[in-house]
Amino acid sequence: MQQTREAEVVLSARLVSRWILLAIASLVSVYVALRAHRYVTGRDTELLSLLHLGEEANVPTFFSAVLLLIASGLSGLIAHAVRLNDRNNLTHWRALALIFLFLSFDEATELHERLDPVGRAMVDPSGLFAYPWVVAGIMLAVVFAASYIPFLVRIDRRHRMLFIVSGCIFMAGAVGMEMASAYVWDTSDDPAIYFVVQTAEEVLEMLGIAVFIYSLLSYIQTHFDGIVLRIGSSLNSFKG
Repeated sequence: MQQTREAEVVLSARLVSRWILLAIASLVSVYVALRAHRYVTGRDTELLSLLHLGEEANVPTFFSAVLLLIASGLSGLIAHAVRLNDRNNLTHWRALALIFLFLSFDEATELHERLDPVGRAMVDPSGLFAYPWVVAGIMLAVVFAASYIPFLVRIDRRHRMLFIVSGCIFMAGAVGMEMASAYVWDTSDDPAIYFVVQTAEEVLEMLGIAVFIYSLLSYIQTHFDGIVLRIGSSLNSFKG
């Protein structure tokens, strides 16, 4: 009878983060090079559209959606692992998994733009609010931050700071630079400025997610000494 063996795959927080940062740097570098090529030659390429950081339904969009999906999955794994010994934070971990699952879907579908009517009803859609969905986005972000204060107080200081930093980086891109790009789009005819602001927006979003993924993996390493996901015939194939 053939003896079965377990195959072990270890995901280090630092190693995974390095690969993610390398992927981000590669995407941005190639995109900037392609934009420079278009500026010099005056010709567009299909590759530029495929890697354009400011467009949707392409490689950067898919990459960001996958990062958000990874963050959702890791949050769900932690929720499963803490269900018996940390029920105070269980709801928050489950909510994080659902929120990042939604954000992944939103990244792929631009669902947030359907909030534009809400923003238009509250502000003049010009200048910083030329993309009026950000008004509803800011309100939702404030509600989210307030609801997670007890969670942040309960977790250890290191990961509390990591979660806060990752959230600030992400919001700086998703809302802050989005408002800046809206202002440039509404008031300036200089495509170079818009390119810089739009690129910064996308880079900050990806970096924020990358830091959050690192934070989640680090949290797992610190509090659980890893999480085992076993694929087999047993129904109880997962253990934390």
